[in-house]
Amino acid sequence: TVVEELLDVIVEQGVANLGHLRDAISRNDIKLPDLGGATELIHGDLLLLADRQLAHELAGLYRPGAIYLRSAQRLSSIAFGTRTGRFITRYAALPFGGAYLAMEGVRHLIDFLAGRSHFGPNQSHRLAGLAGHLPPAAEHHILPIELIPVPATSHAEMLAVLALGTFLLLVMHVPRFRAWCQLRAQLIWYLIRTYIVAAPVRIFNSPIVQEFLRSTFYTALRSYVIWPAIVTAVFRLVGPRPPAETALHWSIEIFLATALFLNSRIGRYVDERVADLLLRTWQEVRMRVFSALFEWIMDTFRRVFAYLERLVYTVDEWLRFRAGDNRVTQAVKLLSGVCWSFIAYFVILVFTLLIEPQINPIKHFPVVTVSHKLILPTGPAIIKTIAPFTGSVRAPTIVWSTIWLIPGVFGFLVWELKANWRLYEANRPRRLMPTPVGHHGETMLRLLRPGFHSGTLPKSFAALRHALKAAQDNQLPSVERKLAVLRHVEESILRFVNRKLLLIWSESTSADALAASISKLHIATSSIDVHIAMQDRPQNTIELTWQDVDNRFVMRASAGDWLEQLDKNSRESCVVGLTGLAQFSAAEVFQLDPDHLHISPLDWRAWQTFWAARAREHVKVHENFTESKPDSAADEL
Repeated sequence: TVVEELLDVIVEQGVANLGHLRDAISRNDIKLPDLGGATELIHGDLLLLADRQLAHELAGLYRPGAIYLRSAQRLSSIAFGTRTGRFITRYAALPFGGAYLAMEGVRHLIDFLAGRSHFGPNQSHRLAGLAGHLPPAAEHHILPIELIPVPATSHAEMLAVLALGTFLLLVMHVPRFRAWCQLRAQLIWYLIRTYIVAAPVRIFNSPIVQEFLRSTFYTALRSYVIWPAIVTAVFRLVGPRPPAETALHWSIEIFLATALFLNSRIGRYVDERVADLLLRTWQEVRMRVFSALFEWIMDTFRRVFAYLERLVYTVDEWLRFRAGDNRVTQAVKLLSGVCWSFIAYFVILVFTLLIEPQINPIKHFPVVTVSHKLILPTGPAIIKTIAPFTGSVRAPTIVWSTIWLIPGVFGFLVWELKANWRLYEANRPRRLMPTPVGHHGETMLRLLRPGFHSGTLPKSFAALRHALKAAQDNQLPSVERKLAVLRHVEESILRFVNRKLLLIWSESTSADALAASISKLHIATSSIDVHIAMQDRPQNTIELTWQDVDNRFVMRASAGDWLEQLDKNSRESCVVGLTGLAQFSAAEVFQLDPDHLHISPLDWRAWQTFWAARAREHVKVHENFTESKPDSAADEL
């Protein structure tokens, strides 16, 4: 499936690269062994060797990784591909580094929302020291407020980081403690939902309250007192401030004018429209806006990078040698090509490594933000060091601009290497993990269950209904775009079932009995149905259904009585394959009809052992068939 995923990328995007190869390996069953030593670190591990080989074999279709990507891969191989690196990563960097980032990120967010400075009462001398090293223009324009250094860490803050880090360490590595925390979190959520959410709703829906809300008295109170008072308060908060001696008169006039307007015929119409708009807006914010904003930001930066690469590729095409070029043209292209190669590499490097993590808010917070605070206090010392060589005017400009760009490297590394942990065999999860299905990394569960950055099918069908309602002759392309999204989801589901079930069946000893293909696919807002037909007997089908039932994601497989007629090996292959598909789908419940069997989940070792044994039997059967075929052919001759 690694090969097929790379082919998918080449078909969709025209070219694959090191990032696509790395992500395909991290998502699939093929894994890398641990780093072999210093020699392999210098020359490159198997991933980097495959990168070079693919660049040679698939010239024009595969783009090798740049030096900074290959260097990042070597760095991650030390941290993730060695025993010492994994120990430091799991027991120090992740829990305690994550605790420090979390606390600093929360403190920065609170200070930003409250408009407070990041300095404590004893930090003014540090700001004065930094200000003395700024160039003249930077005193008012260059240094952003974000780059004010963090106060000196107190003992209480260090103890808080150690406590939070220890808590995260226990959660990560002690299953009983993790289960205990999960139960306590569920209990807290239950209390919040019962007494803070459900209780007010229950009181609001009680007959007494509803009778009061439908009464004439409340209607008059709302129209003549409550809404005018709310509008007056909002106007006083955000509107211009009148003189103190006339403030009361202004408030009374606004109150009376609002009451008069809201109780007129046009005011009642506006009230109904605004209430409907607020309700729709709340639904959109709750269901779509946050996930859509996340996807829009990421897609925007992907498009910008794609346009940048397309520009580089266009210039490369212009500078290619062509038949019929004279000597002067060839010489100009040769010199321009050499210069352009350095310019293009530098532009891509600066945008990818330094600029994009700084301006992308998703990558910026909290890694880049905290990195700024850690690096900024080193500025004065660096300025003093380089000032004798560059001058007192150039030194601050060089240092502060560099310090502003450097934290982007940390944001790039964290975002780029987040999938590298699963590249190595030693880091493989013990159980079968959910597999991404959609183009944005959604699993089958996230395709159906609404939520933040999930619920692709409900959102897509809602967008399609909205487009159909508003469709006119000049708006049909909008409907086509919404349909195209659903077609992409269908293609992704077909690939998922083919690669995670049918392809595995075809490589088992029961290849003839379980040779199958997808005969039908149906997607809806709350379910996905896939029908699989056996090739030798199309009437023998398996109906797969995924549904989110009572907040539990269920996969059902209905095979009929013909499943019992298979031999033992074929039946076991069928059941194990369907069980694995359920786990790859992130199904919380798997039911195999007609017996409604609840199959226990499989771990990776049991899964791999089972199919390895089936593959060996399949090879033996194939070899026996190949050896017997020449004799039968000779007898026929």
